Amino acid sequence: MCGLLGYQFLFDLRLSRIEEQMQGESTLFIAKLSQRLGAHIDVTKLLYADLARRNQNRSLPIEANSPMMVELFREFLTANSNMYQLRWLDDNGQERIKLIKHNKQILVIPEDKLVDKGHRDYFQAAKDIGLGNVYLSQINLNVEYGQVELPFRITVRTIMRTEFDGMQPGYLVANFQLNSLLDTFRHGASEQFQLFVADATGNWLLHPEPTKEWGNQLNHPEYNISNAYTELWQTIQSGERIGSVNTNGRLWRYMSLETELNNIAGAYEKTFSL
Repeated sequence: MCGLLGYQFLFDLRLSRIEEQMQGESTLFIAKLSQRLGAHIDVTKLLYADLARRNQNRSLPIEANSPMMVELFREFLTANSNMYQLRWLDDNGQERIKLIKHNKQILVIPEDKLVDKGHRDYFQAAKDIGLGNVYLSQINLNVEYGQVELPFRITVRTIMRTEFDGMQPGYLVANFQLNSLLDTFRHGASEQFQLFVADATGNWLLHPEPTKEWGNQLNHPEYNISNAYTELWQTIQSGERIGSVNTNGRLWRYMSLETELNNIAGAYEKTFSL
């Protein structure tokens, strides 16, 4: 009996330490993600403020494809390492100007290559943005001309309306890549536990088997928490933000994160860090 109790005590002690490490890793990921998103919001506000300032002494708003707008976009893309695309969309979602960073060069996309983004979820959701607010899109793989961009570019978009401060009605849209952030946690995984990250629908954003990531965009909807770990998914869906569950031969420590992603009229998206 004494031997059994001693073993149980040591097992519980070791388990407690692992749980602490698991929670620490999840908390660190959330902190790093929040820090990165906050920086992207700040940069977008600076861009808006600079554009508004240049409009102050003009009788008419700056034209979308004017040299002044091109130069401003070029400056911000050059100065911000994680920003790789800047656009201005008109009130219907049509691209009117688009600059991208490619192999350290800033390219201005020709007018005949600009496309209508009015159907995209981020544009539809951004219509409710108020004065001075920034909309953050879902985190997903970038899509160009109807195809997922290769190599994969993990993207979050910031959007601000521009019908204020004397500017033309429309939307500033900045694309930021998050590849380096997720790769840091992928390569820093512990031998004792693994970090999984999924969005509110259970789609994997970070998985020890990279081929199971982004299943919703890569025609593999079966790559999802609800399919792979049904009991875990049900536990997470129960409403508890933080907890543990032992299922599928593993101990899971989960944290359900409410972020500012898609925060429109107080509606938050949940991102799960497992």
